[in-house]
Amino acid sequence: MAEGAGAAGLAAMLKEPDRYAGRKVGLVLCGGNIDTRLRAGIMMRELEREGRIVSLRLASDDRPGLLGKVASLLGQGGANIWR
Repeated sequence: MAEGAGAAGLAAMLKEPDRYAGRKVGLVLCGGNIDTRLRAGIMMRELEREGRIVSLRLASDDRPGLLGKVASLLGQGGANIWR
């Protein structure tokens, strides 16, 4: 994932592809100045679009073993738990 300024070289190539056609071109993409929360939000939205992630919010009484049961049900369904 590149920040805006880090993708300037790619923008130049996309704007004038004939200028670079048939040539060997090295392109550096960087993203050092992109905010980590912004990057995480972008990645989460893409995972949601692809149907590769889902959020589950469950409200319940605090009972011993309940979280383990929920985790087991998710695992039986082939889910991974992240976070």
